[in-house]
Amino acid sequence: MPDPKNRLSLSKRMLKKGIFIFLFLLVGRFIQFVKELFVANEIGVSEELYAFIMAQLVIGVFVDFLFVPFSYALIPIFIQLRQASRKKANLLFTKVLFFSILLGLFCLYLIHANADFFLTFLARKFSPDAQKLTKAILLDLTPFYLFSILSSLFGAYMNALKKDFLYTIYPAIPALFTIIYFLFIPLEQPIYQQVKGFNLGSFVGLILLSVSCFKHGYKPIFNFKLDQHFKACFYQWLPLIFSAFLLSINTIVDKKMAADLGIGSVSHLEYGTKLFSIFSGFAITGTTILIYPFYAEKVAKKDFSGILKFLKITVRNCLLPLIIGTGVVLFFSDEIISLFFERGAFGAADTAIVAEIMNYYMISFPVMALGIIAVRLINALQMNRLVLYFSVVNLVLNISLNYLFIQYMGLKGVALSSSVVYLVNACLMWGSIIWFFKKQLKVQSL
Repeated sequence: MPDPKNRLSLSKRMLKKGIFIFLFLLVGRFIQFVKELFVANEIGVSEELYAFIMAQLVIGVFVDFLFVPFSYALIPIFIQLRQASRKKANLLFTKVLFFSILLGLFCLYLIHANADFFLTFLARKFSPDAQKLTKAILLDLTPFYLFSILSSLFGAYMNALKKDFLYTIYPAIPALFTIIYFLFIPLEQPIYQQVKGFNLGSFVGLILLSVSCFKHGYKPIFNFKLDQHFKACFYQWLPLIFSAFLLSINTIVDKKMAADLGIGSVSHLEYGTKLFSIFSGFAITGTTILIYPFYAEKVAKKDFSGILKFLKITVRNCLLPLIIGTGVVLFFSDEIISLFFERGAFGAADTAIVAEIMNYYMISFPVMALGIIAVRLINALQMNRLVLYFSVVNLVLNISLNYLFIQYMGLKGVALSSSVVYLVNACLMWGSIIWFFKKQLKVQSL
């Protein structure tokens, strides 16, 4: 039976680390939000912003549905291997890294070869000049795409080692360089200040992450035989690919349906998700950094009772602050949007629309955050097929509810549909976890 003193010591360590992660996440999100202030002031809801959103969406689909899931599949197996042999863990990471480079280059070819197809689907109601700009931005963001792939993997290596500073702050680095471009390097088209900031910032972030990995014990080992560890990682990756792909389709569906309501609708929807993305980013990144390696270690030791106790404490301590924080944002939503965005090209009419959209996203934040806690445990348990099955349910539900709610609510229906999907997904995840632990504890009692 675990020593209560050890459990208390673990709770204190987790609390201290949680505060550390929260502070750096706060700094990172603040930098990202300041970047959005510059974008709102200089670009507003113009066609330039829409072009950037669509170009980044195409890139994000490939990164999010292929390479970020690879890091989730890698971490539990990497931690198990590293407990036995650092050399075997480094070998696995090297194989994953080079496989990802080859796959990334192949996907880059697909992006370039099919750019016109993507734009025909996503921006068919755009003017010819705007479509041309979208294609140009898509091609110009190639460095950001490649650097993001590698950074996601080096970040996973650092997360597995619980060396989380750079992994926590990395998403803010492209935003920081975008701010520098806006302040000191004026360009004829302001949107290219964001493009160049993303490219340079992601490169600097990659250099910092990779150097940190080498300092903390990574040494490339070149042996490309498909051993059992790589195969295990690959098999866990496959369902996550498809589930992330379906999640990316959800994003495309939302923006495509918004685009059909008019060009300004996409920009309003984008701004409406900004603050929500800050909160959800805290939940996703914080949970991944703080809890995911802990889950993986406990699963490797088959300490299921310890995980269950940790879950109960986490949910009990998180639920009330999540509800209170959500209520505060909902109550002051107009003032928040006005304070941060209403200047330059972003007017009072935009504030009213964006605040209402944000509210429909924010109502789901508590259940979304709890859902993230659940899905990371499912990842650590290597039960990723469940994530795939639930993603299919989410996609069908999102499309159906989007169509239904838009008929009655317009653009706000897209946000409400997403909130309902978050609720259903959280219920499915937690239901699966409860079923799993009842089964495991029953087996252990026999």
